[in-house]
Amino acid sequence: MAYVRTRAPRMSLVAGAVAHAAGVAATLVGIVFTSTAAFAVGTAVAGAGFGAAFSGSMRSLVPLAAPHERANLVSGFLVLSYAAFSIPAIAAGFFTSVYGLQATAIGYAAGVGAMALAALAAMRLQRANPITAQEQS
Repeated sequence: MAYVRTRAPRMSLVAGAVAHAAGVAATLVGIVFTSTAAFAVGTAVAGAGFGAAFSGSMRSLVPLAAPHERANLVSGFLVLSYAAFSIPAIAAGFFTSVYGLQATAIGYAAGVGAMALAALAAMRLQRANPITAQEQS
């Protein structure tokens, strides 16, 4: 994690999203081909990528708030983050009883991978067409 802390937040976001997507793809390979090694490595890479992206997002967001507003910002960010983690996990639990564990895991991983790629695309579009706060007003 020390490596991520020494990089610019945007670099952490991009590298984290790439690693997360790659790790999820490897995890999918492990699920589909019942490869414990691919599953374990993919999960580790996806987790490291998620951690890097989460760190980058926090380090990008916190400086935007005044010091006296940061506690509210971070608490709101964490509430939203935990909702984003828990709601899909609860849904996956439901779908496991309907479609089975393997099909649910494949669908869940495909959805997570697609979101990581969408985040990369959005960051690329933002970089190609930046809009400053002054231009939005």
